[in-house]
Amino acid sequence: MKPLRRFLGVAFLFSVCFSLAAQNSAPRIVYRSRAYQRVGASHERWWEMDLTTRQKVRMSDADAAQKRSTCSGAGQPISRFEKASVVLSPSGRELAEISHHEPFDRSPLRIKNVAAGKEIATIQLPTDHEHWNYSTSLAWSPDGKLILAGAEAGSSTSHFEDYWLLDWAHQKWQYAGGGNSAQWSPDGSQIVWTTARDLAPLGKIHVWVSHLVLLDVASLRQQTLTSGISNESEFFWCSPAR
Repeated sequence: MKPLRRFLGVAFLFSVCFSLAAQNSAPRIVYRSRAYQRVGASHERWWEMDLTTRQKVRMSDADAAQKRSTCSGAGQPISRFEKASVVLSPSGRELAEISHHEPFDRSPLRIKNVAAGKEIATIQLPTDHEHWNYSTSLAWSPDGKLILAGAEAGSSTSHFEDYWLLDWAHQKWQYAGGGNSAQWSPDGSQIVWTTARDLAPLGKIHVWVSHLVLLDVASLRQQTLTSGISNESEFFWCSPAR
């Protein structure tokens, strides 16, 4: 029986160590949130969320700043543009270029080989006018296989982007959802964005609220990460350094 007990003890310790290692290596989101109160002033606070357990830990401004400087593998942020965008792929071998002149402009997205200086793909934009107005942003996935493209959407008081995923090698578009400030995860398997802001009642007044949404790239399944009468604004990915 002693060898069996010894084996079970070792197996248990291994499983605990493996579980702790998995938790420590799990990707996290660090974000700033303003939680509104019925009585008293509202305050902005930083939080770090473990995406595996959905548990969150409050952070000071100094801790958040340190996290930003030490976390590895920050995803490529998507940035809005006005008339044109030229974005280099993570490998530096390809260049994505897109422009717009007016709503429903059909100017294609072009992929160029940097070394040769030649266009290697001309990709027509989505034809779904319900979710494609005009181009506003582009961001390559970390492995360079996909491109996240944003199109103008929303109202004058609540702008957001309709996000599309492009498999540029096969010229295949997929609608991903709507939001703002999308960011790829370090491994490219997920994307996080904020919802378009919306007015929510708080006693006799209304306040603007916005929450974090997590997209699984493979399934296009969305999960809302935060809730309540709060406004989630600045955020970034954080993966432990290897």
